[in-house]
Amino acid sequence: MIFANRRSLASPKRVDSQRMLRRQASQMSALIAMAVLTVSSGVAAAIFGLCFWLHVMWALTPLFAIFATVGVMVYLQSLNSVDRYAMEHREDLLLELCKTS
Repeated sequence: MIFANRRSLASPKRVDSQRMLRRQASQMSALIAMAVLTVSSGVAAAIFGLCFWLHVMWALTPLFAIFATVGVMVYLQSLNSVDRYAMEHREDLLLELCKTS
């Protein structure tokens, strides 16, 4: 979500609902989503494997709770950053979004 928020502001595009119905999603967006899923799955599998190997399966709950808390904090900080960027570049963003084709 963080990358998608930043990318949508870095390269704004006007949405045409008629064209959107028959158009595929951006390949770069799909690649970013697959990379994020792969990395997060790998981290989770590594943590699970380590806890399984050390025979401390009970440690998974607090570890993933810590990761979830850190993730929420990073996401909220990112939203503040994106909001600041949008406010600083609002004229450029509005000009791009209000263009007529």
